[in-house]
Amino acid sequence: MFHLVARASFKFSIVSTDHSHPMQTMTNEIQKLKTEGNAFFVQKKYFEACAKYSEGILLGADDNPILYANRAACRIAMSLYMDALEDARKATEIDPTYPKGWFRLASALEGIGQYAQSVTMYEKTIKVLSELPTPPIALKKECEVNLARARKAVVPWTGRPEHGIEVKIDSGLLPWQAAEKILSESSVVSRSVCSLPRSLSVRHQVESFLKSAWSIFFANKDFMEASGKLKEMKRVGTSENLQTVKARLGVLEDMSNALLRDSRVFRVQESDFLMKLNDQVRSEANHFKAWSPETGPEILQGEVMKRLWKEGWDSVRPALTHIVRHWIIAGYVISRVVNNFQLGVEFHRNALNMINWGRKVWKDVPKSERGVIFDLSFRRGVWNMYLDTLIGASAHVGIEDLVLLETIFAEADALLQDLEKNPYDPNDFDHPDPGFKLSFFETIKGNAFASKALYHNMLGNFGKDQKVETVRKHYTSAMELYILAAACLPEDDENHPWYLNCAYNFMETANAPTSLVMDVLEKIRISVPTMQKIWCQNPSHTKKFREDVYVKLLKIEEHAKSLIAHEVITLEGPFNWSIIKTLPLV
Repeated sequence: MFHLVARASFKFSIVSTDHSHPMQTMTNEIQKLKTEGNAFFVQKKYFEACAKYSEGILLGADDNPILYANRAACRIAMSLYMDALEDARKATEIDPTYPKGWFRLASALEGIGQYAQSVTMYEKTIKVLSELPTPPIALKKECEVNLARARKAVVPWTGRPEHGIEVKIDSGLLPWQAAEKILSESSVVSRSVCSLPRSLSVRHQVESFLKSAWSIFFANKDFMEASGKLKEMKRVGTSENLQTVKARLGVLEDMSNALLRDSRVFRVQESDFLMKLNDQVRSEANHFKAWSPETGPEILQGEVMKRLWKEGWDSVRPALTHIVRHWIIAGYVISRVVNNFQLGVEFHRNALNMINWGRKVWKDVPKSERGVIFDLSFRRGVWNMYLDTLIGASAHVGIEDLVLLETIFAEADALLQDLEKNPYDPNDFDHPDPGFKLSFFETIKGNAFASKALYHNMLGNFGKDQKVETVRKHYTSAMELYILAAACLPEDDENHPWYLNCAYNFMETANAPTSLVMDVLEKIRISVPTMQKIWCQNPSHTKKFREDVYVKLLKIEEHAKSLIAHEVITLEGPFNWSIIKTLPLV
């Protein structure tokens, strides 16, 4: 299921070093591994600590709750909450009287935003502690603090989006409707849509025509396929049991394909949409015998290999494909609809990790066996969504989270390297549609450049604590990267002029020459009318503040042209920002 919850901050606690519990008997070798793991944990070397605890479990301590609880603590510290859940549950199953097993379970649930369930587990921890002869005071106090925090974070789910991706369908054309109208009015495009596959010459001609329209058109086609199948779902009984739901297969495939192509087509138009989607996920999971979405990648990898050996690819491929596509959709819904970016990041990271693992382990296995989810373009689409969710998370935690900012920069840079290493070649794909290149190459490249620009923008915002030259360097880099980002997108994409506007905002600090300022302003002026044909037809999709910005920039360009004509400023010289600031813009 999608676990529709809200987001909150989270903190971690020390691993167990207590030796008094009756279940905590270990051999000397395992005890040594535990001690080494604890030492690594104190040093915040969580990966190394996790490895020590895992080694102890493999050596025969698979019935010891301490090692599982300690490994759960490491995974919580590394934000691997789903793997932590498995470890914590294992600890509580082995010994229900061991309080730290329940505490880790509560902490992991809180980490993924499952606050109502975490409240229950914190209460369970306190109950178990109260039954001990000498309960640890520090653990009890920490549990009470966390319990109070989790209770405050519980938000009842109303069945409606918290930050609606809801649209008005009766007040003008929506972007996908405008795109379809524009494409249908072109004879070249109409013929091409009806005659796929095409020759390379025709394909190139079509791809160069209003590419944002192509991207949104085909993404919406997938979304409507999914929505249509979802509407056919029927309950054949009154029970909530899975057996009472009659649903068509393929919803997750179509929905995830739509999100990978262009997530802007996702919308919620009916009050029961998300509930139906949850039912659909359960129905398809039951059909394909898929693993639980709460299964972390490390544990899932072991389960996949076991099933592959026993049942073969015909069993593994659909089940693994299901959970990866589930993570893709759930990550988007949880972050963008419910506003839980913390869990959204983990879902998308898990999907990407499983894909990367599979590409490495099964690099010689044909696509027909391992499945489409391991294709380069599919991986790149998931990677792009992961990066986008990280950026969404940064907007919620603030610029103080330097680790998150560094992660964004590193992922964006790695994504650009991947695009450079594997450039677009239409011959590598089976009849790619006209929007394929934009969806899986150009847009992703633009998003990666914009992500690196955001990194420099955020670091520059620490200006009060930095040297002026340091701020200038960050803002100059942000300006240059936003210009590169805009260049990757077609003029009719809403982000093309917006990225140029972002670049313009840094030009004064970057001491940009007049020629560059005027070039950016001209590109914005040319792009906006074309972009508005698709993205501003419906008031519910119009970003009013952006329209106001473009009106202001148009007036700035007109005034700057007048200054150039009267030789107040020159194209070769510096831009006169002081005069522009005195310009009445309203």
